[in-house]
Amino acid sequence: MGAVNTQQSLENHFATAAPALVVTSGFAGALNPDFAVGQVLVEADDSFPLKLRLLGAGARPARFHCATTIAVTAQEKTALRERTRADAVEMESAIIHQFCRTRGVSCATVRVISDGASETLPLDFGALMDARTKVSLSKLAWALCLRPWKIPALRRFHRQIKAAAASLAHVLAQACDQSSP
Repeated sequence: MGAVNTQQSLENHFATAAPALVVTSGFAGALNPDFAVGQVLVEADDSFPLKLRLLGAGARPARFHCATTIAVTAQEKTALRERTRADAVEMESAIIHQFCRTRGVSCATVRVISDGASETLPLDFGALMDARTKVSLSKLAWALCLRPWKIPALRRFHRQIKAAAASLAHVLAQACDQSSP
């Protein structure tokens, strides 16, 4: 997660491989209230060869905003939507697209909505990150010790994420299935 980790991963991968195309996939928070949890969105270069397959598999075209911090509250999401006019927010796609663009590699962002535009996350996940931009289990445990009433909401969010991940996997599998039209 985040710019530094994304840049490092890209440099490591491109040092040993020359991909013909890149798909960045994962989760995004909705900014556009028309997109519900579990909806798969796509923003692709014009030359991306699988764009029509992704759309045919159920992905909807969208515009992403690549943020440096996690949008936690519904109010933050509303402000981002007003400022950027983006449909969803995530933290890596702009870096990946720029990296690919400079190397002439076609790229697409395929993300599933993990949290709705009017939904406030159960915890401020940004505050739980360690120096490597990964969730610190000790910070998470401490946050839950201080706010045990957040546990049911966190469990619901976990189930929501699992269902969203299944939607994303389904769309990607259908789009990559060579036997589909």
